[in-house]
Amino acid sequence: MRTSSLLFSVLASLTFVAASPLIVRQRASFPNPEPCTGNCTGGIHDPSVIKRPDGKWYRLSTGGDIAIASAPSLTGPWEYLGAMLPGGPKIHVSDKQDTWVCVPPNYDWLNKPFAIISQPC
Repeated sequence: MRTSSLLFSVLASLTFVAASPLIVRQRASFPNPEPCTGNCTGGIHDPSVIKRPDGKWYRLSTGGDIAIASAPSLTGPWEYLGAMLPGGPKIHVSDKQDTWVCVPPNYDWLNKPFAIISQPC
């Protein structure tokens, strides 16, 4: 009796699962990035992008020597300006991490021309 009751419970559960509609989760979709011109490839990693009040854009890329680029628009053409830390960071960075650059939102580049460098932001 007990075996048949257990068997009935298992079969009922399997029937319920089989009859239930499958819940399919849709994958998130994001728009393709806009085209980029100029210096758009290479060591650009986790960039901070800033637009100055005069309309000029700056991009500071995380990692290594913190590459700096500028452009008249967000899509470019981007021009490499140099490195913020040409010889790399003076502080010890773990083998498993890299130097990050963080620029706070609404940062005043005209009056405070520096960035915040941390590990990690």
